[in-house]
Amino acid sequence: MREITEGKTLVHFMNFDGDIYAYFPKKQVTRDTFEAYSLAEGLTSCHKDYFNNSINATDKQSATLRKKLKELGYKLLVKDGHKYFRPDLPMVFTF
Repeated sequence: MREITEGKTLVHFMNFDGDIYAYFPKKQVTRDTFEAYSLAEGLTSCHKDYFNNSINATDKQSATLRKKLKELGYKLLVKDGHKYFRPDLPMVFTF
């Protein structure tokens, strides 16, 4: 069964050192920044490097923010920001 996506806003819930924010990858502000929303700052912009240095927020971490966005009228299509990274595993770099 296909999920209905029409009218929904694509969002990634991200975590940068405890800063939980919603990142809207289809709402570009400038060449390197996109719309974002956090409980602390409200609607703002987020540089792609900040996003790239973030990890996916867990459902528990993003629950309050998700609720707030729904109260504001957002219909959300939630996807992982970094598909192949699990936030519960340590990051390993190989060169």
